[in-house]
Amino acid sequence: MRFAVKYSMDDEQDAIVRVIICLPSDSGTTQLAFMAEFSGHFRKSVFKRVFVQACSTDRRPSGHDLQPLMAFPNLVALMMQYREGIIEPNQAIWDDWVPVQPLPRRRGSVSTSREVLWLDEQLDSLGLAPFLPPVRLIHRCIAR
Repeated sequence: MRFAVKYSMDDEQDAIVRVIICLPSDSGTTQLAFMAEFSGHFRKSVFKRVFVQACSTDRRPSGHDLQPLMAFPNLVALMMQYREGIIEPNQAIWDDWVPVQPLPRRRGSVSTSREVLWLDEQLDSLGLAPFLPPVRLIHRCIAR
């Protein structure tokens, strides 16, 4: 809703379209802030991809770059933890992490790394609106 207010628009959908058109393609933090604002409209895999891009160690975000994320301090803290883990892999937070649920064991598939499982759990605990369900769950519901 903050984006709708920022653009003085009554209709949230019009504001969403306008923001998507206005976002620079290399602005990972702006896109992440937008997706956090409307997290219930995105799948976690898409959100995670933008999050990882915004946390790239190739970028050195300034305070001005991070300003759109200030409404989401937990997300900024998560970005800092993730970047520290990428920069210092031998001291990564996910190495000491104990998952809430046991690590999944899948037959015939490569197990998911602790980093990915840690990030999934952290994104779920951010307190954002629930992400859209994965596509395969939608297909199962439609098939019934």
